[in-house]
Amino acid sequence: MKRDYLELARLTRGEHDVVFAAGAPPEVDELVGWDFCGWNCSLLPKLGGFQKFIKGFYRGPEQSPAECAGFNSPVIQNGIDGSWLGLPADDEPRRFGFYRVRRTAAGEAAGARAGALLLDYADHAANPRLDLSRLLRDVLVKVEGDPDCLLGKAHLDFGRWLFAGYFLLERRRRHDFHGFPA
Repeated sequence: MKRDYLELARLTRGEHDVVFAAGAPPEVDELVGWDFCGWNCSLLPKLGGFQKFIKGFYRGPEQSPAECAGFNSPVIQNGIDGSWLGLPADDEPRRFGFYRVRRTAAGEAAGARAGALLLDYADHAANPRLDLSRLLRDVLVKVEGDPDCLLGKAHLDFGRWLFAGYFLLERRRRHDFHGFPA
């Protein structure tokens, strides 16, 4: 039986560790063209007012078939039970915090199975050079084999990865963003 999103959001860090370690890497093509409802599970995002977000995945002309890229969009912070409504408008959300998506290399899996997906914010040209998001490294796995429910483990890269928290993603809707014009 699949765990539901609300139940997963309420797990402790130790319980998230177990789910994450058992998670299988999603296929890149399972993500491309989709927006996901995101929920940060740790206390810091809740205190900072950014617990809820949208994460999208796309493939631009610069990505190989084995890779893709992605973005974050802000949403109204109306609790986990409220709708995910993109800002400034749901049909034209602001996109920021871009990342390159690729398979983890040796030593990058951070507790996931080899070949987990890495969301590398330092490796996307759309992020300003001094943007703090460039420090983020997220590792993503499917929960119980479900490509519609993903668990991410966020890290800050200071030359050594420091755990920053877990986040959940649940498939939301298709989008037609393919990157910025060259």
